[in-house]
Amino acid sequence: LREILVSLVTHLHAFVRDVRLSEEEFRAAAKLIAELGQQTNESHNEDVLIAGSLGVSSLVCLLNNGDDGNTETNASLLGPFWRLNSPRTANGGSIVRSGTPGPALFMNATVLDRSGKPVAGAEVDVWHSSPVGLYENQDPEQAEMNLRGKFTTGEDGRFWFRSVLPAGYPIPTTGVVGRLLEAQNRHPFRPAHVHALIFKPGFKTLIS
Repeated sequence: LREILVSLVTHLHAFVRDVRLSEEEFRAAAKLIAELGQQTNESHNEDVLIAGSLGVSSLVCLLNNGDDGNTETNASLLGPFWRLNSPRTANGGSIVRSGTPGPALFMNATVLDRSGKPVAGAEVDVWHSSPVGLYENQDPEQAEMNLRGKFTTGEDGRFWFRSVLPAGYPIPTTGVVGRLLEAQNRHPFRPAHVHALIFKPGFKTLIS
């Protein structure tokens, strides 16, 4: 605790000196910090969102996985749209559970250990947005658990499934983070991607 607090105070004071923080700026900053907490609830976390937009979440992820994230598949953040108890799906099956038009997506992947050997019996939780950039729990037009599935790797470490191509989508911009992005002239969009959470006892859980 002492080591962390000494470092925190040292860097925090250095920042204040570096930008010569005015009293007006300090009051504005305190107001923003309070607003971050007020905008955080069970379905939205503005604190985590700003940590992501400033690159802090990604840095923590990199520092805590492999050789600064360089030895295995890069670890990623869980994100706000993962759901517990996604439906078990057989390899080769589809995770499209409602009418979701879009280009077809075929995923074929292999889970390997650090020595390159297949990992059999790993649980792989997969989820992604729709072709219009919405996750099922954001979109009343989609069926429950649409574009979500839980797979088990075979003896060769493989899992595979069918779906539709996801689209990129914007992060929420109605709060502090939205104003920060606007002030920096940055767009809020994330590229299209598919999430995978891979779990097996004896291995570190990987989110990618």
